[in-house]
Amino acid sequence: MKRPTPTQFSAYQQIFDYFNQALFQGLLPDCMLSFSRRRSSSHTLYTSGQWQKDTGTVTPEISLNVKQLHENEPKEVMAILVREMVHLWQEQYGKSSGKGYFNRQWADKMEGIGLIPTATGLPGGKRTGKGIKHSIDPQGKFEQAFTKMPKAYLWPFRPTASEGGKRKGYSEKEMYCCPGCGVKVWGKGGLGLVCECGKAFVNSKGEAKPGMIEEVCRVLVLQCR
Repeated sequence: MKRPTPTQFSAYQQIFDYFNQALFQGLLPDCMLSFSRRRSSSHTLYTSGQWQKDTGTVTPEISLNVKQLHENEPKEVMAILVREMVHLWQEQYGKSSGKGYFNRQWADKMEGIGLIPTATGLPGGKRTGKGIKHSIDPQGKFEQAFTKMPKAYLWPFRPTASEGGKRKGYSEKEMYCCPGCGVKVWGKGGLGLVCECGKAFVNSKGEAKPGMIEEVCRVLVLQCR
């Protein structure tokens, strides 16, 4: 059996190199690729200047939270990684905004490679600002690149439920948005909420689970306002 550490990180590097060529014309510099188990809302992060050699060379880092590998399908995880690669591209060839803010240049590059920025997680949402999510353009470059990617590049190891956290849909906290009036509320994962306007709330994946009585949701709406 191959040793797990070099096997896992070799695949990680192959994935980065593949999308660098397919979506960024190979222009991205090398960076440190790592995994983390952060419990904050920021699951996966790009940070600049996190590592330094004795020679003084500074290297940025992309840290992928293991929860992403546990809770999402491979294509979704790849899209999350590529999203962070856009931050690396912007730092090298553009002008990034302050921490946590997604500007127009970032949004344009995302759309150019087939990832649609949206504040609600649904098509048509605000594309710049804070808390911007993304969806995958089914006709975009990322979708095409993922379809052509050799299956041997997939991570051979995925975290177990105990290591990766709770199962998908039952995270400790999740944001829900009403597609009718745009009201947003926070609650535990897997809730079924109905807004006072009559429409079912959707989670960040655009999934709705109707069933919660309207009166309970109305209390959450009033608190949110």
